[in-house]
Amino acid sequence: MLAKVAEGIPVGEFLYEPKWDGFRALVFRGKDVFIQSRDSRPFDRYFPDLHEVFLRQLPEGCVVDGEIVIATASGLDFDALQMRLHPAASRVDKLAMAQRRSLAAELEPLRRNALAKHPWRDWATAGAESARMPGAQSRWSAGKDLSWEPLKVERVCEVKYDHLQGDRFRHAAIFLRWRPDKPPRECRYDLLEVTTPFELGKVFAATRR
Repeated sequence: MLAKVAEGIPVGEFLYEPKWDGFRALVFRGKDVFIQSRDSRPFDRYFPDLHEVFLRQLPEGCVVDGEIVIATASGLDFDALQMRLHPAASRVDKLAMAQRRSLAAELEPLRRNALAKHPWRDWATAGAESARMPGAQSRWSAGKDLSWEPLKVERVCEVKYDHLQGDRFRHAAIFLRWRPDKPPRECRYDLLEVTTPFELGKVFAATRR
């Protein structure tokens, strides 16, 4: 519920809490730290300084619900906080490149001989674009570079997705966090939550009535 400005506090048996002029956030402290907004969007890229603070000061295995603010001598500066989400283009490029280099270095050991025992080996080396190979062009890709590199199936990440079509995500999935607590063998398609499609025959039957 959004707060409204008022001149006084209502009288009665109420519980009160301050409304900070900032961003509501959840902090997950596992082996690493993951910061997300109230609508489940990742905040880590915008607040790398907080990431290090949380990693150092929070105990492992906790979740903190709070507000990210910028405190100044004249109060909370929400305009300065918004600039974190919309920084200059040069800063965005610099942050993105630093993150890519860090991730590439982290995943480098998983790239070596990745296809040797990979479950997608036959699919990836068949070379037939009609079979929807990884990196294959489609009518939606508009000629974009879709090249990819396989990784050894040794890590688990948690993603957010809209719809599962067969054995692939219908739309792009959003990376949320690494899950070092989950072995790959326990993360299978049959564990995904899939909405059972309603039979079209029943829909049209109801319409004819």
